Amino acid sequence: MRRILATTTLLVGLAAAPAAADGHVRVVLDLSQSMQGNDPGRMALLSTVLLHDLARPNSTRGDTFKVIPFARNWQWNDPTAAPPTRNRPQIVALHERRADFVRQVLGLSYDARMTYFYPGLLEAVTDLERTPASISDVRAIVLVTDGVPEPRTRDRELQLIQDQIGPRLEKANIRLYVLAFGTEAFGNQGFFRQITTSASGLPLGEPFFDPQGRELLSNMLTIFSRTFGYSKGALQRLPGARTVDLEGSITSGASVAIVLSDQPRTEPSLRLSPPAGGAVSSPDGVRSAATDGGGYSLQWVLSPNPGSYGLATDAVRGSVAVLRPVELVLEVLPVPPRNQTERAIAKTPFPLRIRVKLPSGAKGPPGPVDLSFRTASGRFKNETGETDFQEKSHFGSPPAGTGKATPEGREYTIVAEFPEHKQRPDQPYAGYLEVFARSGDKVVGSLAGDRAHRVEVHPLLAITPVPLSSYARRDAVQQDLRRREEGCTEIRLEVSGRLPHPDKPSYPFRARITAADPAVFDRELRRASFTLDGKPLDIEGRPAEEPGPWSKSLKLTKEQLEGVHKLCVRVGRPTVGNPAAQVSLAFTLQEDPYDDFGVVKPHALKVPVAEPTFLERWKALLLTGLTLLGLAALLWYSRPRPGFPPDMAYSVGREDAPVEDLVSRPLEEGSPFPGLLGLVGERPVIASVEDRLLGRVRPVNEELYQMRPARGFRVEPVEREEQIPVQGGLATLAARRLYRLRGKDGSYLFRLEYQ
Repeated sequence: MRRILATTTLLVGLAAAPAAADGHVRVVLDLSQSMQGNDPGRMALLSTVLLHDLARPNSTRGDTFKVIPFARNWQWNDPTAAPPTRNRPQIVALHERRADFVRQVLGLSYDARMTYFYPGLLEAVTDLERTPASISDVRAIVLVTDGVPEPRTRDRELQLIQDQIGPRLEKANIRLYVLAFGTEAFGNQGFFRQITTSASGLPLGEPFFDPQGRELLSNMLTIFSRTFGYSKGALQRLPGARTVDLEGSITSGASVAIVLSDQPRTEPSLRLSPPAGGAVSSPDGVRSAATDGGGYSLQWVLSPNPGSYGLATDAVRGSVAVLRPVELVLEVLPVPPRNQTERAIAKTPFPLRIRVKLPSGAKGPPGPVDLSFRTASGRFKNETGETDFQEKSHFGSPPAGTGKATPEGREYTIVAEFPEHKQRPDQPYAGYLEVFARSGDKVVGSLAGDRAHRVEVHPLLAITPVPLSSYARRDAVQQDLRRREEGCTEIRLEVSGRLPHPDKPSYPFRARITAADPAVFDRELRRASFTLDGKPLDIEGRPAEEPGPWSKSLKLTKEQLEGVHKLCVRVGRPTVGNPAAQVSLAFTLQEDPYDDFGVVKPHALKVPVAEPTFLERWKALLLTGLTLLGLAALLWYSRPRPGFPPDMAYSVGREDAPVEDLVSRPLEEGSPFPGLLGLVGERPVIASVEDRLLGRVRPVNEELYQMRPARGFRVEPVEREEQIPVQGGLATLAARRLYRLRGKDGSYLFRLEYQ
């Protein structure tokens, strides 16, 4: 067992001892003769003393720490007979009597002839049940053994532990840990998992297996951290570890340094030096213990300073670790959209957020914790002067998970529900929410007793529409509603519980239309309107220019509230049909705190909307298109267009005729239709002698014109150097200039001119 100490040196951070009892530990110690071979260094005894020094029980304030050793001469050969129940006398830790406790534990001998767990576990659970403890107190049993019970009665003993001890552990919230070392214990892991699991499958504790027996002290350290709520840091190996961070930015409590040595019966030295400006506050000084396998020394440091502490020890091999106490602060926060946590309604779910954060000044969210809560009422002071409650609910917990880490802390969502007051269900009462955060088995933060969160609980009220769902009908025969058609339904409101202030039976109610899919108001119920009892209803998220009376709230008496209400919908301009377009009629009772809890259930209204006709579906688009087309036509028609001057004329004649035959003549009027269509009009050019159409001309501006030659003709310049632009069959010509119109029957000279 000396190899344990050759590899382990630990530095552990502990919380300062609180002002009230918070720890009750029972160690059931296996002293069977097989321990002589499996634990020659007597490290099981040393680990028990180590657990005592870590827990540091103070019997004057109610802490208890007891060791229950195996009896020397047990005998149980017949599984049908009653099992043994007696053990050796308990070794009880008393305040300022540590030396006596250490002497008694280390003086025990491995001389028990048989191995039975039932007697020690029975005595431990019975003793803890009789020990006064609050809900935040730690209650744990640690079984240290190198094997399993005797084969002849093992099955019967397992049954007794599961049937008699397990339920009592679960009921009293006592944790059972097992330090099982050696090959026999390692080969029977199933047995230990069975005794640490309840009949319902919930864990009652946890077994730790160490086949070589080298991790007894390390496992005991883990048990301590889980039982008393500590965060275990990473190990540092020796030699090389010269500094440690005891404060770790999370604790203002205390720290204890532990040095383990592999030198037989030798207590190692231990000296801590503070960081600059700090101090080593250690009222208890150094505590030590040693066995044949080695020894340890520890020193408490109260309120450690930030920074690194120097560590000096003559232990040259091993490791250093830091355990810091988990000290957390709890806050109760609202769950949006609700913005308060102080008022609730009886028998109505009340979602809340619990923020778990580090003490003031610490940064970042803490690690995950186990959160539990309960509701309570009837606060009073018990016989010991502590705050207690006459009525308490069963404990609840948030959904499984590690919560949500935020910069402010770690948040969990719970759903509390307060009962009605038993004697006065029609009156509000003061309720309380108790919340506990555990790290392992230790409560490391709470809102309990005087610090429980106070909630004003109002009488139960639930208002339900009858029916919960209905169709809007136009008449007795169900038909889909078309544009501008109206469908209606009738509902009644049933009141369960008690309306507030019965002496003033007038209650303000708001009503509105909502939809799980708001897009329904852009499709099936586009431009639809709703009324309740003939008064218009507003659509949530789409406020009217002038809010209706239901949006401002209407006062109803109880008789009016429970009467028949007519809900109607007038279909607007749907873009699609739907045989059951669904919306909801939502009510709000404008009374505190009922407006926060939705005490009126919504009524689901199904509106059968007919498919729009082709004209209804596309009418708007068609009208828009026609309007745009008309506007475009107007712009086209009213655009500036060139025209012919009133004195415009032309001359035309055969090229082989005398020039005198080119007689000027006015342009003839063209067709009126191009002008009516907003087009530029064209006028004909005719060889009058032959009555032949030579082409048509149209104005471009006052000096330029375009000519469209008749079929078989083309326009040529008379002057060779001139170029005539031609585009789209139109030749651009200048006024007062002579051009040639060449055809298969000859050519003509042509000129546009002014008379």
